[in-house]
Amino acid sequence: MKIVFNLMNCGCGNNGGTLTIFKSANTLQELGHEVIIVDTGRNQHTWTPLKVEHRIVKNVNDIPKCDTIIATGFSTIPLTNQVSEKICSKKFSWIRAWETWKFCEYDIVHKILNLPITKVVNSLCLKDKLHSFGINSFIIRPGNDLDIYKNNNIRSDRKIVLGGLVNLKHRNIKRMDWILETVKELKSKYKNIELVMMGNDNFSNSLIDKYYRSASEKDKVELYNNIHIWLVPNSQEGLTIPPQEAVLSGCLIIGTSAKMSGTQDYLINDQTGFVSDDNLPSFIRKVEFVVKNYHNFNDIIERGRQKIMQLGDRHINMETFVSVINSSIRY
Repeated sequence: MKIVFNLMNCGCGNNGGTLTIFKSANTLQELGHEVIIVDTGRNQHTWTPLKVEHRIVKNVNDIPKCDTIIATGFSTIPLTNQVSEKICSKKFSWIRAWETWKFCEYDIVHKILNLPITKVVNSLCLKDKLHSFGINSFIIRPGNDLDIYKNNNIRSDRKIVLGGLVNLKHRNIKRMDWILETVKELKSKYKNIELVMMGNDNFSNSLIDKYYRSASEKDKVELYNNIHIWLVPNSQEGLTIPPQEAVLSGCLIIGTSAKMSGTQDYLINDQTGFVSDDNLPSFIRKVEFVVKNYHNFNDIIERGRQKIMQLGDRHINMETFVSVINSSIRY
């Protein structure tokens, strides 16, 4: 099968969304498919090597003939819809975020998602979001690197290390300030608390004991394996990936009950991690409770790891994607 990922006017940069597309494209090619990424600019993603062709095109008429084309962001869906039937008749959109930072919700629903393209989402919360507007979709998760992220059993017993993400562009929806406020309060009460964070921004804060900027895969393995509790206060995600990698590496995770937290696929309160109410005081109380009782939660840490394992690796999930492409069902 010849598969085209459409990144026109969206681009390839150092972010989780591009990383998912690159690893998915590489995996599909490993499975025997011909994969091309079309773009209107040069590839600026440096985190992971791209093993498929990256082709710069001027307009949709330059897209090569293929068996299926996949829109990768809301801005690429109208362009994908414009692709001639002679070039490709099977059109999909892989929705991995509710991009209100680019479009208002009215336009998302009435000008983008109403186009006759089969909708694929990466998470339960996005499926529910689309369903609330009467739009059906398939769930295709990207899968995890189960061979890379593992528990190396190197955590210190003398301290509790909290971890989380820095993201200045999406500061409000990632709620990184919730992490800082939580750690500020806990450090005022307990001497054995540390905070480790990672992100792409040039950022410093006296509450952060170690910051990994533009962390490599090797860096992330080290980072996760030194963290005890990963904090996920996000308010608006698709399927958030770093918490899954953290859990595979032996971390306990704490999220919130936000409807679009991006953790519903794997985070179950008191079973695979912990969930606070969707407000900062509740989040702080939940984190403090877990910190004080951390050494009683080995079973929850293991159940969390098993849950992520059940979601499958990249090969299993891309095989599922191919099955959906070949299906006669269209949403």
